[in-house]
Amino acid sequence: MTARFTFLSGARVGQVETFRKAYVGLGRHPLSDIRFDAERDLDVSSRHAGIVRHGESFVVRDLGSTNGTFVNGARISGDVVLADGDVIGLGPNGPSVEFHILPGSTRCRTPRWRCLDPGARAPPCGLPRRWRA
Repeated sequence: MTARFTFLSGARVGQVETFRKAYVGLGRHPLSDIRFDAERDLDVSSRHAGIVRHGESFVVRDLGSTNGTFVNGARISGDVVLADGDVIGLGPNGPSVEFHILPGSTRCRTPRWRCLDPGARAPPCGLPRRWRA
């Protein structure tokens, strides 16, 4: 499943990010998946919140942030299951993002490879030059 986040306010308003992974970190830290501006989004902690995929659903949790995490205006404590269209706020006056679940396959699609050399066997790892997608 894929999660899409639209920035509703803050320094990145209007931007959209899409993730297809089991964990998405939100914060001002440079390694956060959803990164907020360190100079302008001051209500956001370095590692503010995390979103974890559990099967067909996504769960948000606050990671001990200073200003709290909010879902649809309500401050959360513990894990909260997200619904399509929920608004996640970082701090009472901080930036917010809208969460959406995108339809599609839950399985990863891998390309089908064909060999340009009929006598070659499938490569154990990597793709030699004679293999093309």
